[in-house]
Amino acid sequence: MRKREAYRATDEQGRWLAWRLRNALCGSPPVWRRPRALASLLNTLPAAMRPVAEALISRHDLKGWEQACDAQGFRESLYVLDVLDRYAGLADAMWRGLDIGCKNGCYLPGLQAWSGGPWDGVELDAHRRYWTLTTRRAHGEYVARALPDCRSLAND
Repeated sequence: MRKREAYRATDEQGRWLAWRLRNALCGSPPVWRRPRALASLLNTLPAAMRPVAEALISRHDLKGWEQACDAQGFRESLYVLDVLDRYAGLADAMWRGLDIGCKNGCYLPGLQAWSGGPWDGVELDAHRRYWTLTTRRAHGEYVARALPDCRSLAND
C-alpha cells in the first residue's frame, strides 16, 4: 500500500511540475493553416455523412469556417452543430455564449453557427503544446479570429 501512495504522490508532483513548466514557457509559434473551401472540407467526410452535413450547411451560416477549420475541426464543429440543431432548438443570439474547457477552440465554429452570436472559449490548460510546438491557446485564438466577435481566453 505504501508503494502505491508513494507512486501517487510522485505522479502528482510530476504533473504539478509539468503544469508549472508549461505555464512558464507559454510562447507559441503562429498557427498557419491554408484556407479550405467548404466543398473541399466536405470531401474529407465519409460519403454516408455528406447528406447530413449538406443539410446543416443549407440551414446555417458558416461564415469563417473556410479560414477557421482544418479537417478535424470541421468534423468536430459539424458534430456540435448537428447535436445542437437536433436537440437544443433555436438559440438566442442576443446573449454571448461561454464554452468552458474549450481545448483548442476547434468546435467554436459549430457553436457560433448554431447560436448566430458571439462566443468566448476559456481554457485552463491553454499552454499545452502540439508536435508543431504551437499551443492550444494559439490555435484557439486563430479559430476565434476567423469568426465574428468570438474570443479565446487562456484563463481560469
